[in-house]
Amino acid sequence: MSFVSVVPEWVAAAATDVAGIGSVVGAANAAAAGATTSVTAAAGDEVSVAIAAVFGGFGREYQAVCGQWAEFEQRFARALGAGAGAYAEAEAVAVGYVRDYQAISAQVDAAPLQAVEQDLLGAINAPTRALLGRPLIGNGTNGTAADPNGGAGGLLIGDGGTGYSQTTAGVAGGAGGAAGLIGNGGDGGAGGAGANGGAGGRGGWLIGDGGHGGQAGAAGSGPATVGGPGGRAVLIGNGGDGGAGGTNAAGGAGGLGGWLFGQNGAAGVGSPVNVTVPLDVAEGYGLTSPNVNVSVNGGPSVSVLVDTESRGLVIPFWAVGFQNLGWPTGIGIASYASGLDFVTIGFNTTVDFGNGAVSAPTPIEVAVLPFPTTLNSLLIIALSPVLQPVFGVGMFGLAHGTLGVGPNAGGPGISSPTTALPGQLDEGVLFNAPQGELQFGPNSLPSGISVPGAPITPLLVQVNGGPLQPITAVIDSGGVDGTISSSVLGTGQVSGTVPAGTAISVYTSDGSTLLYSYTTTATNGPTVTSGTSMNTGYLPFGQQAIYISNSPSGVGTTIFHN
Repeated sequence: MSFVSVVPEWVAAAATDVAGIGSVVGAANAAAAGATTSVTAAAGDEVSVAIAAVFGGFGREYQAVCGQWAEFEQRFARALGAGAGAYAEAEAVAVGYVRDYQAISAQVDAAPLQAVEQDLLGAINAPTRALLGRPLIGNGTNGTAADPNGGAGGLLIGDGGTGYSQTTAGVAGGAGGAAGLIGNGGDGGAGGAGANGGAGGRGGWLIGDGGHGGQAGAAGSGPATVGGPGGRAVLIGNGGDGGAGGTNAAGGAGGLGGWLFGQNGAAGVGSPVNVTVPLDVAEGYGLTSPNVNVSVNGGPSVSVLVDTESRGLVIPFWAVGFQNLGWPTGIGIASYASGLDFVTIGFNTTVDFGNGAVSAPTPIEVAVLPFPTTLNSLLIIALSPVLQPVFGVGMFGLAHGTLGVGPNAGGPGISSPTTALPGQLDEGVLFNAPQGELQFGPNSLPSGISVPGAPITPLLVQVNGGPLQPITAVIDSGGVDGTISSSVLGTGQVSGTVPAGTAISVYTSDGSTLLYSYTTTATNGPTVTSGTSMNTGYLPFGQQAIYISNSPSGVGTTIFHN
């Protein structure tokens, strides 16, 4: 069937134009009639008279045809105008019918149609709801006060539900629901006053963005409130942005972009001052290892040794999240006093310490191949697959990696991830082993005793009440029992460990202030070396809180709180 659309106003205008054309043509014909119907002979001869008669006949015939055209034009113009009017009348009638239909349809209850739709979806989704607690098609339910987490989206298609934004103080926002195969994760809900925002939901397994993290609630009397982390995409999609943090707190971490395509979400807006995380001091097998947990590029949370004697993060490849990790930045070697070295591959990525302390992309070293330099280190490599899961000791001792935080240490990394933390968290770390805490940010304790450099600094050492002797010290939280120079010991001993009952005191370089002291036992004596330096080992960190400042850059400052 064919349809023709007509605009009556255009047709009426065309009829007027046709009438105007007819008037112009008629006026022209009238002006030419006298000169073309009565042609005067050019001369008195018979030929001229005959020619004039012929042209005059042509003129009269032309005028006759013009008369017929004028009559046709007038009829056509009248018909066109009449048609436009008729169409306009018909259109007006049709509009009236449409209005009547709309008025009638507005009075018809749409509930039966909606009920049919709901019944159909209910029948489709019933099996998966019964088996898995989620629909096959459709969006997840939004969180409520009674059930704050958003529901999961349909297994096939559907977005995750939005987490509930709390109105009760101290209650965290609800987490956004995860999508199924195709769909976006739900956004996390805002936290109540003094509580964290909810996490964004995961995007669809095939296509879909992660949900955004919820905003932290207003700061209360307790710890600073952190924005919720953004949800991750899976195959194709962008990670969700982290939620904004509360007063003096960090925003949530951004979610990871998809494996095939997508961008990582942005970290939430925040202005953190101090963030505290647990510090676990593991002991065994003659080792002392102060550990914190980290997650690298969204990978598993694993323990790493906090080492003031080194710089940079070295972590095994299996502890790194490879989704959207990016290209390597270089290849290097990480060497340790245990005699174990690693071939490492550099990457720029985020490091999450927990409680909102998430770095910007920063250089890390991923250990991919260990190789021994001593017989003991060869045994460590060979037995690590058994020792690590069963006894908790492996190639990195009592941890799964090493976090070097020493500003003037020699490596192996370019910089420490702690210097890439947001806000004021990059100013330094407070190593508070007696309280079981590691705190990022400015020194929150009253003024202590400062020495220049971290970990390398000039100090004075006294053995068994003897004279103060200058020495270059390495303040090393990962140094276990430490080392001492045979020349400083002054007993003629050149190897082994310092005998039990030896009193060791360490002072500032001017000798005015005692930093720490102890008497050795059968299990904590430092190793005697032939060098000219001293390694403090872990002992001073076990006695007191020690702050490692990143200022001045590349040198640092060590502050003792004894």
